[in-house]
Amino acid sequence: MNTKTFLEKIFKNEKINFRALKDNEKPINLNGYFDENMKDKLKQLNEQGYNIYFVVNSGGTKQDEINKINAFYIDCDCGKDDNKKYCDLETVNQYKKSVLKRVQEFGLAPSFIVDTRNGYHVYWLVNNANVEEFQEVQNKLIHFFNSDKRVNTPERIMRLPNFYWTKYINNQYLCTVYQYNNIRYNAVDFIKHLNSKVPDIEHSKRMFYTTISKKLNIDVSNEHIDAIKNLDVNRMKELICKKFDEKVPSNADISRVRGMEGKNGDNNKDNIIYLTYCNHFYPTHFKASNKADLKHFIYTKISINDFLDVPEGMFNCVLHNDSNPSAHIIRLKDGTQLYKCFGCGFKGTITTLVEAIARCNKVEAVEFIQKVYDIELVETENQKRIKEML
Repeated sequence: MNTKTFLEKIFKNEKINFRALKDNEKPINLNGYFDENMKDKLKQLNEQGYNIYFVVNSGGTKQDEINKINAFYIDCDCGKDDNKKYCDLETVNQYKKSVLKRVQEFGLAPSFIVDTRNGYHVYWLVNNANVEEFQEVQNKLIHFFNSDKRVNTPERIMRLPNFYWTKYINNQYLCTVYQYNNIRYNAVDFIKHLNSKVPDIEHSKRMFYTTISKKLNIDVSNEHIDAIKNLDVNRMKELICKKFDEKVPSNADISRVRGMEGKNGDNNKDNIIYLTYCNHFYPTHFKASNKADLKHFIYTKISINDFLDVPEGMFNCVLHNDSNPSAHIIRLKDGTQLYKCFGCGFKGTITTLVEAIARCNKVEAVEFIQKVYDIELVETENQKRIKEML
């Protein structure tokens, strides 16, 4: 589908607000019809490295200027990897498959799906929608699809199809209309259907982990998951130690890593906190002097792959019946490990995983991990002096 037809389906005969964005450059706003003159201007900007967008709804470019809702829409974006770079196309394609599956589960065919390189933009064109109810509708769509949370106000811009994604100037990607259905919904009917899918966001959040936990009954082959589900500390510690022994060669140079207690000297026998080999950690005595150290250790040092007994790279999600590998572990710039599944949309740290699997609260999850890895939260001498002074 060409750009002119795409825009005519949304705006009919109305003028359109376009925006060209480029890193470290001032945004360029253009208003008018998508005629040959406008097309040439936008194409020229695109060739200069600008990404081309448009305001989906009518009336202006600011939130209080929007006076007509043309569509409800979401931005499903695969995000970036642990090096803060856009995911490779193979990973993105896996994500796109999960988005299409979720669109099918939603039950109302979209008017448009636009391929944006890093994911999909999905639109449902509507008539008679109120500006006042737009944000509530968007938030429910975002919750259902686990899409970009920023796309929840009526002035939000989306990518214009048949123009290039230029965030990698030497590796551009042509955005196109992936799917078109000649449908325009009555807003009341659309919202009624949406409410049947997401009756209450807060309630859905509370039920999310319960639903996931029930689905865990599908996989009974993973002993690690079974131990986590039962918060069985002894069994989990036994499995983690076994995993360490399997992965570490008998002649390996196992590093003794020192923590807060050992910074002032090497003679203190209590400063040996854990053993490590190639990012595999053995449950030994780790002393954390404050909650920040405890959190840092749990989120950055404990391998989620070893904890769950799942392989590196893509693997079948442990939270739902996953026939195709859709989950993987990503590492943020600060070292934090996150579990992310393109299938069910789950994204969280190791503590969030324990909460979901064991149906427990955060305190219980942290205590379980502490006991498995023999992590002790102790007071430093300075903290003791401050407490005495207080």
